[in-house]
Amino acid sequence: MAVRLTAESGAIVEDPSRDVLADLLGAVGRGEEAYLIVERAEDTFAQVTQHDERWTVERRAGGDETHEVADLADLAGALDVLAAWIDGSDPETTVDWRPLDG
Repeated sequence: MAVRLTAESGAIVEDPSRDVLADLLGAVGRGEEAYLIVERAEDTFAQVTQHDERWTVERRAGGDETHEVADLADLAGALDVLAAWIDGSDPETTVDWRPLDG
């Protein structure tokens, strides 16, 4: 599967560029979309939401034990994390990932 981005509205973008990702994250920030999901394969995804000026990014690479979450301060941070996830260079050391409580 190619990388697929799906917005809450149902819009789908195959292999999204950083610019497209930035535009759609802007829509989340403006309240036009509630979330974005980026998938690499079944059960391998990242998703983002924004509430009260904070951005939450989740990622999963397989089973429940791989499901992690991080809180970010701004759109730029969310963009950097998702763009890195899309190109396979997850920012392990720059983001405080924690297990998602089930």
